[in-house]
Amino acid sequence: MLAENEKQFRALIANIPGVVYRCKVDENWTMTFIGNEIETLTGYPAADFINNQKRSYSSILHPEDTKVTDKIALEAVDQKKSFIIEYRIMCSDGKWHWVQERGRGVFDDQEKVVYLDGVIFDITKRKQLEDLKQESDEKLKELNEELENKIKERTSSLEDVNTALRVLLKKREEDKNQIGENIYSNFKSLVQPFLNQLRNSHSKNTQKEILDILESSIKEMITPFSKKLSDPIISLTPTEIQVAGLVKDGKTNKEIAELLIKSIRAITSHREHIRQKLGLKNKKINLRTYLLSLN
Repeated sequence: MLAENEKQFRALIANIPGVVYRCKVDENWTMTFIGNEIETLTGYPAADFINNQKRSYSSILHPEDTKVTDKIALEAVDQKKSFIIEYRIMCSDGKWHWVQERGRGVFDDQEKVVYLDGVIFDITKRKQLEDLKQESDEKLKELNEELENKIKERTSSLEDVNTALRVLLKKREEDKNQIGENIYSNFKSLVQPFLNQLRNSHSKNTQKEILDILESSIKEMITPFSKKLSDPIISLTPTEIQVAGLVKDGKTNKEIAELLIKSIRAITSHREHIRQKLGLKNKKINLRTYLLSLN
């Protein structure tokens, strides 16, 4: 009957996916019984561990895990509670395997612990998967940080481009306004006076000359010539700009005086002022040649 019961017990524990054990609560956790599945797990036969015949079970625990496992198991015994511990063991092939141990103290009638019963499961593959997941999570975190940094750099670059575009658009608008102001200023100084003269003139020859001057003046408006003459550094007056334009067209002082309805002496004075402002005073440089060079 006893043999039959033992046979049934071994058949029962053989169906448990782990190593069933019973051990003493001593320094080495001496095994009084351990299932044959321990050989599949560690490579060592069960007989090696019974009463520590060749090795104690505690001897194959990882040195870094021994104190922690002892502490958890003893606290559970003191509190008459079950425990779950995960730790590493050295197998016969020289490799470390992760195991999970679930156990509970067995007490006598005087509430004194006499044994520790439990089951040991191989969780190496689970731990490997957890390590891979952790590595994957860390790699993913690094990639996310790298991506975020690149997005920040790209965003900063786009902001710089947008800022530059805004500056260019503002400058373009300012230039546009400046061009309009220059055209209007040139119109007032180069075209409007001759239009007034044309209205008041009754001589066809004079009208023809004025029309020729108007044509030339309009051309000046769309060239840098008038802009250069009206530059703040030169600061020619509107009348001086008119005189300079007519000098450039090859008109004599007399012709200019007739067209502008001024005295020859006044035109001569304007020419001297123009030479002075252009830095030509006391220099043997022909005024018309210099004005032509401004184009």
